[in-house]
Amino acid sequence: MEEATFDIETQAAAAITNIGGDQTVYAGERRSWIPRIVSVIGLVASLSGLGLLVLTGVRTADTLVTADTWPSNWDYYTEAVAETWLPAMILLAAGIVLSRLGRALGRS
Repeated sequence: MEEATFDIETQAAAAITNIGGDQTVYAGERRSWIPRIVSVIGLVASLSGLGLLVLTGVRTADTLVTADTWPSNWDYYTEAVAETWLPAMILLAAGIVLSRLGRALGRS
């Protein structure tokens, strides 16, 4: 098997600049404090909703384990779900919407 060889007679290069476009589009601009506050409220709401959802799972599992019966009726399991699932989902969804709204307000 022969080795591949590449002969280059001349080679010239110039400076390559701005690869990938301008990365500092928003660096000089100051965002208003209102979009930041909305984004922070959204982050706090979504993290609170996520924590409440974990608490809901723990309470539901505790309810099912302490009952120590596993019937085939689905109503038993839907009644065993802790009451905090609805506020958890509302907080999680509101947090996602508010954080997106904060980003949208900050770009305008």
